[in-house]
Amino acid sequence: MRSGQSTWGVAALLAVIFGTSLASHLQANYYDRLGVNKDATDREIRTAFKKMAITLHPDKNVGDQFATEKMVELNEASSVLLDPDLKAAYDAGGEEAVKKARVAHAAKGSHDQPRTMQDLHNFATYDADPQIEVLDYHSWEASHSSTEAWYLLLHAGACTRCAEIADDWRRVGTRFRDVMHVGAVNCDQNFPVCRMVGITTLPTVVFYPRDGQPRGNKQPVFFPNNHLSSPSADSVFAALEQFVLTNLPNDMVRPLLEADFVPGVTIPFAGDKGKNWVVGFSASEEGAEHTQSYMREVAMIIGGLVPVGVVDCSIFAALCQRQGVVFGGQEAVVVTYHHDTTISSNIDRDVRELAHEAMTKLEPLPEADTAVLHSAAKNILTHARVEAIIAQPHEYLVLLIDQKKCDMTHPELGYGAGDCYKFTLALRRVIKELEGNREFRDLTITTYNCNRDLASAQVEVAEVCRALQSEGEGSKPSLVLLKEGALGASVYHDRLDHYNQVLAFVIDTFRSKVHEISQAELNLHALEEKQTWFVDFFAPWCHHCRDVAPEWNLAAKHYDLPKGIHFGKINCELNHDLCTEHHIRGYPTFLLFHEGVRHQFDFDHRTAEEFVRFVKQTLEPVEYEFTTETYKQILGDPDSSQWDPTVVDEEQRWVVDFFAPWCSHCHVMSPKFREAASVLRGVVKFGKMNCELDAMFCSVLGIRGYPTIWRWDEGQVKNKPSAEYPGQPDPKLILEFALAEVPDYVNPVQISTFNKQVHESPDTVSWLVLFYSSKNCVDCDQMKLRVKALAARYHKKEEKQESRSSGAVDPAQSKGVKPVRLRFGSINCRESGQHYTFCLKERVKKYPSLVYYSGSNREQSIVNSEDTLKSISEIDQKLAHDRATLAYPFRHKMTFQYHGEL
Repeated sequence: MRSGQSTWGVAALLAVIFGTSLASHLQANYYDRLGVNKDATDREIRTAFKKMAITLHPDKNVGDQFATEKMVELNEASSVLLDPDLKAAYDAGGEEAVKKARVAHAAKGSHDQPRTMQDLHNFATYDADPQIEVLDYHSWEASHSSTEAWYLLLHAGACTRCAEIADDWRRVGTRFRDVMHVGAVNCDQNFPVCRMVGITTLPTVVFYPRDGQPRGNKQPVFFPNNHLSSPSADSVFAALEQFVLTNLPNDMVRPLLEADFVPGVTIPFAGDKGKNWVVGFSASEEGAEHTQSYMREVAMIIGGLVPVGVVDCSIFAALCQRQGVVFGGQEAVVVTYHHDTTISSNIDRDVRELAHEAMTKLEPLPEADTAVLHSAAKNILTHARVEAIIAQPHEYLVLLIDQKKCDMTHPELGYGAGDCYKFTLALRRVIKELEGNREFRDLTITTYNCNRDLASAQVEVAEVCRALQSEGEGSKPSLVLLKEGALGASVYHDRLDHYNQVLAFVIDTFRSKVHEISQAELNLHALEEKQTWFVDFFAPWCHHCRDVAPEWNLAAKHYDLPKGIHFGKINCELNHDLCTEHHIRGYPTFLLFHEGVRHQFDFDHRTAEEFVRFVKQTLEPVEYEFTTETYKQILGDPDSSQWDPTVVDEEQRWVVDFFAPWCSHCHVMSPKFREAASVLRGVVKFGKMNCELDAMFCSVLGIRGYPTIWRWDEGQVKNKPSAEYPGQPDPKLILEFALAEVPDYVNPVQISTFNKQVHESPDTVSWLVLFYSSKNCVDCDQMKLRVKALAARYHKKEEKQESRSSGAVDPAQSKGVKPVRLRFGSINCRESGQHYTFCLKERVKKYPSLVYYSGSNREQSIVNSEDTLKSISEIDQKLAHDRATLAYPFRHKMTFQYHGEL
């Protein structure tokens, strides 16, 4: 019995015997309540819940006054631990964190827990059957790359016929274990998977044959549903068995001819095509078909590690006689070749036993030398700096097992199903797949034994194991990749017996530029040295983390990524204190550390392009991230004992968003706020303050809910915001709020007076005109507000120049020329047909468009309208050019050409 089970059981027993309140005895954490370890899989959690719930259900404990409370507590524990977000919150902050997370993720719903005994029996139908692979959406997606055969049952809890054929499907799982993947998908909990398969009724059985293509690229073969309706269990199982046997591929078994055997040499091809063979010899033409079917199953289990062939002795009698094949009344025999030795078996022998026996004859996997691995792990051991990575001549994929103690027998599944043995087979298949691939020529695949007493081991052995192991001393087998130029070992966190997933991990990680780092390395590089690091905080059990890993790896080597960015990932199971320190409440969480300041990724989509866009926007921010100290400096200190008469900078208008990372409304508001900030960048300052980092300070400010958005106008007294935003997460409404009380200096220009106002304006007056459409123009409303802000900016700038009593602000003034003034106008090109024709005459072809009309040289040009900072830069350049033209008229282009002609 696990310690967690005993704790819960004793508590319940005491409550019943002594009549005390059960609540006082349920102080054990959720893992202990279910009797599972912290690293338990969803399948283990569901199995434990079902087992305990059936025992403790009120229907079976009528006289137990605490039965209902027990079920409530049990349901609460399982519902939290089966939800990745709630589980992450619970691990980080306990039950209080779960309450906050439930509020934040209320829209997502929760797992439906069984209520009646019938519900319990239909819940987690196959979780207690190790021969059946129970797939959810995430494991289904992860196995898309599998090229092996899959036999799947799609079922539901409320489906009566699904429950009736459950035992038949368990028999199928036992019958075809190791031959193919036999799985089950519960459509109640994983409907997207069932929809992708294309089911029309339940139960549905589909088969994905092994043909060398990833399963995600194939269409399934549907089992005839009328066979599932048979009342006889034996006939259902027989139909399921025969259906899959007829769909097994033939190309994995090689028909051998007399020419394939060299005289005097027993093994086919004289060993040139492998020193190990498994060959089926059939005595007659009638037995050849049965032999072929049997050998196909053998080949499916072996998976290409040992060549498999067949010989029809009714055709090649002399060959069979030379090979010494003795049938002894059997229709066929199977011969296993290992170098110069042979082992004969009858065809009625268990196919798995024969296949696994053949694979035990393979050479052991290589074991790495301690000194070599110690040298390869030097970057981890020394916490090397990124710029001083020790280059290695080879990269290493290391399976941490003791091959000599690998047990081939599984306690429930039997011979050939031992975990350690299955892991070595998966690694052999990875080696076979990468064989001859020049890209991986420097990758050394090996094993190393860390399953030993490290306290008494050599110093180098202990250091290597501690550097490579992800779960501490004496951990279960794990797989790590030591990359050249990496700070730490990349650890594989999925199923070690699925070689396709292992292969995908090797390929993605080998090509990746992501460092797996520790707390010490993050503190050194990101916080002390203030390097720029983008870090993924993850947990090994987190499905979302696995799903996003390929996009994260792609982002790390994206062509558009700014230089000097390092990508990393931190396992929060091993660095819990660090994750708590950085307020990690869910997995995965992405933090960008730039110049010692952390920025949290909060975009809607987790794609490589979004990661890169976030980095670029953070390094060129549209929002200023306040800390407590910077807030006090810029906007005032609420704790000051004396009233602060100072005001916000007269040239600064601030809009500040107060938020908390766990707030779902904040996540909705954030991209809209950022969009508004990007529109007014360079005109209005936008800021954000994470109140979770200093909740007391926000409370003193008077923040009572999230998100809260305040505005400070130019010259506003500190500590007294001008207004609070009352609206919805809409960029246009936020823009209007930001520009409230700002005068509008944009004048609508009539087409009848346009020439006189603009084209014939004095040479000291230039115009910036917005051409927009009131119909079918998504960006026009935002552009009108942007131009309004620009007009206010330049108007204030001109007023300041005029108010100065001394000093020539304008370069042109030193030459006796009046300063150039900028006027703003707008025209609605869809107001009438005449307006539309006029806009075409002005060479305006898209809306909105910003056109600059120079007063000094009478030229017009398009101004960048996508970025406010770029717009300001271009306008300033054009104004400077106009001033220079007025100050030095002979340098004007037309004047220079005229004087040149003279």
